[in-house]
Amino acid sequence: IEDINFKNEELKSINDKISTLNIQNIRDLTVISDLELSLYVHKLARFIDPSTEISMRQIKEVRKALSSSKANVIINVGPLEILKEYDSIKFNEKTRAQTFEYTLEKPGKIDCEFFFLDFTVSGENRNVFESDYPIKIRNANPNDFVKIKNYRKSYRRLCIDWKIPVSIRLLWPVIENKNGDVIYIPRYRATFAKTDSSNFYVKL
Repeated sequence: IEDINFKNEELKSINDKISTLNIQNIRDLTVISDLELSLYVHKLARFIDPSTEISMRQIKEVRKALSSSKANVIINVGPLEILKEYDSIKFNEKTRAQTFEYTLEKPGKIDCEFFFLDFTVSGENRNVFESDYPIKIRNANPNDFVKIKNYRKSYRRLCIDWKIPVSIRLLWPVIENKNGDVIYIPRYRATFAKTDSSNFYVKL
């Protein structure tokens, strides 16, 4: 009985500790023990699926991801998708990848869950001209290329340069002209603020 009481006190102490963690602070998660990390990840996962069981091998993988020198890492654990994005960490419920594709036969307006676009007056500030129509707005492909200031840039490179979070990279919109060439990719800005003059912005 004393041993059981001791174990219960130990678990209570660990639960008290993990309840104070900042889930977006990687440092908080790298200094706790494997047992504490396991209880923490289980706690999050069981909000989604109460029957979730996570092995210590998986916890070791989470630990490895947290300590990785890579800027962006994704690891799936049970019903969770754990994303390390630069200096922050996110725990999300796993979702199916979404795709979208919209076509404008002529200058017009699209307002959807992924982006807002209004080229009824002009889209030239987004490198879209009358000769480009019909245009297609779709989610980005890792193998996409776009010309920026006479340089051909890959979308993969732009993701790194602009520090686009891994969680939204495959949902980031690009604009294709009638020839199937990507002519515009909106720049990612973490501090973007919409204005009345914004004729194209991402909602992700």
